[in-house]
Amino acid sequence: MRKKKKRRYYALPCMVAIAVVAVLAAGSGFVLRRTLLKGLPQYDGQPDIAIPMMLLQDSGPLREARARAEWEAAEQEAAQQAQTATAVPTEAPATEPETTAAPAISAAPPEASTPEPAAVVVFSEASTAESEAATIAEPAVTAAPTELPTEAPTAIPTEAPTPEPTPEPTEVPAPTEFPESFFDHTLFIGDSKTDGMRMWGRLGQAQYFCGTNFSVYNIFDKKASDADFKNASLDKVLASHKYDQIYILLGYNEAGYPFESLMDQFRYVIARVHKAQPKARMILHGIMHASARVGAKYSYYSVENLEAVNDGLRQLAEDTEGLFYVDCNAPFCGEDGYLLADVSADGEHLTPEYTAQWAQEIRRQAITD
Repeated sequence: MRKKKKRRYYALPCMVAIAVVAVLAAGSGFVLRRTLLKGLPQYDGQPDIAIPMMLLQDSGPLREARARAEWEAAEQEAAQQAQTATAVPTEAPATEPETTAAPAISAAPPEASTPEPAAVVVFSEASTAESEAATIAEPAVTAAPTELPTEAPTAIPTEAPTPEPTPEPTEVPAPTEFPESFFDHTLFIGDSKTDGMRMWGRLGQAQYFCGTNFSVYNIFDKKASDADFKNASLDKVLASHKYDQIYILLGYNEAGYPFESLMDQFRYVIARVHKAQPKARMILHGIMHASARVGAKYSYYSVENLEAVNDGLRQLAEDTEGLFYVDCNAPFCGEDGYLLADVSADGEHLTPEYTAQWAQEIRRQAITD
């Protein structure tokens, strides 16, 4: 009789082996990513703050940090080449004055101008009689002004109260009258909140480059669609259109990143956009606040943290020529700074009704200088 072969079950050992390999791969990937982030100046030596955001989103900040370094290096090289190009003509004019006959030209006019004094003398001799008559008439003229100054001061105070420029300050709220056509040649760059404005609060014929999870770290890697462009990158949109003003409404999704690295990334985005649209007015829009519930759940969405980022954006606008800052939180927040309960369903995004009001608040704070 044949011996009955003993069955072996390999399913359980294989599953255990696969689980062990997966855990090791995930752990090694996490450690590798952590070491890579430590080497980046973007994270200011504090990768623990940024790693959770990296794992939840994507590797956009890592790629953008490298792109920023390459862009800055290219800008520095271009600036050095421009300096060397301008240095060459500066030496050429120095040699030209030596070869020109400037002294001879300057010596000729004095000889030609010598006869002029003779003519002046003739006019002075011919008019001696007239000058004497003028000197005789001078005392009569001087006597008249002595009476005028006495009456002049008395007349001035009487006319002073008449000019009253008090009604002028009442005309300050005129910017509220700006038509929506003022935004016809405007580009709004933002995240999902701005995407809500694109749908429910469009201003004139403005264009919107925005989408979910858009941030200053991945804005040049994303593609978006709007009425006048389809599935295009930001570089392509900036190159194919001409804008009078550009709004940047970013910073909420990346509020948990280290402050200095975030400000550096904002400077990079601003410089790159300005290079593509040098004549456009650029406006930084302050980060819209979240609700108290969201702020209590995520510390980086607290009023204190979001206002710290907004203060950095305000300072950035003050330090940069041609850059402006607007903040639209006041109409939608309570005294504690958090979003009111009825303006947002999820505590982060405004409802369609209040999104339209947000757009009108941007219109009211239109920048014209």
